[in-house]
Amino acid sequence: MIRQEQQQQLVENSITEKTTTNGFPLMSKDEIRKACLDQNGYFTPELNTNLHLHYKGYQRIENLEEYTGLNALWLDSNGLQKIENIAHLSKLRCLYLQRNLIAKIENLDGLNQLVQLDLSENRLTSLNGLAVLPILANLNVSKNLLATSECIEELSNCKSLTSIDFSHNHFESDENIINELSKCEGLLSINMTGNPIATDLAHFRKKMIVNLKKLKYLDRPIFEMERATSVAWSEGGREAEQKVKAEWIEKKKMEEAQGIQAFRDWQNQVRIDANNDLQLLENQGLSAEQVEAQKLEEDKKEERNKKAALEAAKEREIFRVEVDGDVETEMKNDVEHKVVFDDQMKASLKELVCTHDYDFERVAEDMRLFDTTITGEQCRLEWCLCDFTYEKEVEQLLDTICEKCDRNNSFISKLGQRKKIQLLKQINGVIPDLSEMSSLKI
Repeated sequence: MIRQEQQQQLVENSITEKTTTNGFPLMSKDEIRKACLDQNGYFTPELNTNLHLHYKGYQRIENLEEYTGLNALWLDSNGLQKIENIAHLSKLRCLYLQRNLIAKIENLDGLNQLVQLDLSENRLTSLNGLAVLPILANLNVSKNLLATSECIEELSNCKSLTSIDFSHNHFESDENIINELSKCEGLLSINMTGNPIATDLAHFRKKMIVNLKKLKYLDRPIFEMERATSVAWSEGGREAEQKVKAEWIEKKKMEEAQGIQAFRDWQNQVRIDANNDLQLLENQGLSAEQVEAQKLEEDKKEERNKKAALEAAKEREIFRVEVDGDVETEMKNDVEHKVVFDDQMKASLKELVCTHDYDFERVAEDMRLFDTTITGEQCRLEWCLCDFTYEKEVEQLLDTICEKCDRNNSFISKLGQRKKIQLLKQINGVIPDLSEMSSLKI
């Protein structure tokens, strides 16, 4: 397969004519393919979904017949005077044609999947030609030459249109413009900034809000209170508007007061519950200091339990990663070694217990230090809490056991230093309620 660098070199070598007769760049097949490769696209035209051909100086749209897989096409900031040769792009969803010289919307038949169209900063005087786009939702026609209600009549056929930018056009003070826009029942956002109608037509904003029932944005957000007052104004004039506005303000104050009262009620209930708890504890003969100390101890205990659980999970993961080979198979084949290991463990345990006057029989019977077993497909290292309080001696015991055992086969010798430290912490009671944790699953 030809590498991308080689493909790009072939394209560059094949470009022999880069300009038209009038000196402007030509949108040739080789130029388009080169643009694809420059943007990390594909050499095969059909595989490209995005195509950036902006700021090229093209005057015509051509040679896009093979790019049938495009979802987005950037043709902005060129010298295009006409929309053409793109009707075959049936998968196209976004088309950017801003900052060109386009005076008419045409040749968009076949773009049935187009959702977003940007035609801002062109020379449009009418929006006729958009009706062929069944699911067009976002339209930007700002900074064009739109001025009358007739130029936007076809918008009523765009049933999916939700957002439109009319900013910096030339719409005059004509209420028919509002009537035409009201036919677009799905409109949620309109930008009319910079148009004479927005400042010259009396009550323009209120009329727009009343006529477009779903509108949520008109140069700025439209809130519920503004919609309610606008509707009241249309039905009863200034007095009705002021009345509804006062009602909304009063309603808002009541909601704020209710929120404050609810917070204060919650505070009082917390105080009552706290006093009841204190009274109950005092009846049990406990002082406030004792209650506080008990609470702190419970919090510490909970924190230790959480920390222990996290450390145990980390150690299990470390063991899983660090221990090489099939541990279960090694242990199944290590029966003789296990007997030797148990003997060494008991001897070392007895030596340590005798040093500190422990009841060896009780410790050996009730509190096993280590017992390696196989359960089903899992390898398990079981252990119980040993009645030791000297960390140094216990660490020496572990080292002694590991030294006396065969390091190549011993299960315990495969444990890393971090694992040993974890076991020491468990033995020394750093983790409370260890009796509930009868085994450590690996």
